[in-house]
Amino acid sequence: MKVLDNSGSGWTTWSILAEQWILASGNRPAVVSISIQANYNSYAEQASIDSLVAVGVTVVVAAGNYNQDACKWNPAWIPSAITVAAFGGTSGNSWDRSGYSNWGSCIDTYAPGTNILSTGPWSDTHTYSNSGTSMACPHVSGLAARMYEAYPTAGSLSAAARWSLLTATSCFGCVTNDATPIPTVNLVIKALSCNASDLTATPTASPTRSPTLLPTVSPTPSPTTAPTADKTRNPTPAPTDEEHATDDPHLVSLSGQKFDVNMPGSYVLIRAPEDQRRPAKLQLNASVRPFAGSPCGLYIQGVELSGEWLGDQVVRVVPLRRDVEGSNGAGNSTLRPFSVRVQSRRGDESTPAGEYQQWKGLRREGSGLSGRVRLVPVWRHVYADAGRAQEAEAFQFRIRGAGAGYDATLEVSQAAHQALNFRATNLRSLGFAELGGLLGTEAHDPTVEHVSDMCRAFRSKPSRLARRNRGALEELGGPSMAASWA
Repeated sequence: MKVLDNSGSGWTTWSILAEQWILASGNRPAVVSISIQANYNSYAEQASIDSLVAVGVTVVVAAGNYNQDACKWNPAWIPSAITVAAFGGTSGNSWDRSGYSNWGSCIDTYAPGTNILSTGPWSDTHTYSNSGTSMACPHVSGLAARMYEAYPTAGSLSAAARWSLLTATSCFGCVTNDATPIPTVNLVIKALSCNASDLTATPTASPTRSPTLLPTVSPTPSPTTAPTADKTRNPTPAPTDEEHATDDPHLVSLSGQKFDVNMPGSYVLIRAPEDQRRPAKLQLNASVRPFAGSPCGLYIQGVELSGEWLGDQVVRVVPLRRDVEGSNGAGNSTLRPFSVRVQSRRGDESTPAGEYQQWKGLRREGSGLSGRVRLVPVWRHVYADAGRAQEAEAFQFRIRGAGAGYDATLEVSQAAHQALNFRATNLRSLGFAELGGLLGTEAHDPTVEHVSDMCRAFRSKPSRLARRNRGALEELGGPSMAASWA
């Protein structure tokens, strides 16, 4: 199934739609092989792949080709999928880990990925050699298909039981030169008895550095038998310490408090540190107001980030704005796209003048706002708008914490009905035991839960207009806010 355009690009939504077609209409038994890479984690695709694995489908995915932690790439990070890294060195006739291959705790197995001969795109007889984890992934997919052939009832078994069948003969520790910043399982699934000398050399090809279509590859014989490794990454639910806020909105703070914000206004979502007597190292505010036609449904209309870690700068993110309130496609024209503005409080000439910049105007690698904060444009989860699935644009603020690297992430994404979503992860890395704000550890002001007089009056109206507006809002669902320590 083709899920990318002819240039090798596409939306996560397209993959999810293909996966859900297989779930509803595909033959059984089935193996889904996904050779795609994207630099984010899609929870919508996690749910989609989990649903396939739950009904006996084996899903195999490429680890990605950036010599990075596979857990930061989609769909390689998804626990229920089998994530495949590449070996073959630079020539294809080596047991060395391929230098381009992603690595880390999300890897389940290695497979040959360098100079793999397959069918080509130019004619029915064209052959083509290429390198990448997109080539390694189908090797394992083919072995999974052979597993179903040998065990026709495997689809009725658990994912862990299917993994045990798949790895019944395998080589543990065969991949060489596999030193990576994060330990990676050294496992190669074996189908036929072979030796390293059976791997024949072919001309060197450069690693694939962009998403590729799924090639048709015959399984390559794998190394000699060694003890079986148990698959430890079974399907897992979302972390229980992740806090949510949906509809108008529902919140669960880091301290576990569950409540709604029912009063329009500007609120502090996160403040580091919590102690108001100390200057804020980082503070994120959100402005919420009612959706068109109802004073009861509150939606995030702006997010502002400031604090000492940003120096004298204030960063503001605003949602898409159309000439008519409603869905993201309402009206006839866009008044303002999903945008970010970096502004100096003092008007320092060394900082941007304060113009709003569109998401698509930022370079993929983003820009450094300070020594502690980097702004990066990313794709995020799928959301529903006007009955259609949409893929969200997002701005990530990557915050360098107590350890090395940008550890904490504050993410603001476009949501339905011209509003924003917000998510924060790994807040523990900021180095504070307590954080302020509605999503922090402090107790919130209970008055934020009080329903406004305008909302109370609206709900009491018996008119068909009020009922219709309430129903429309319930169908839309609301934006979300979430924060987690990990």
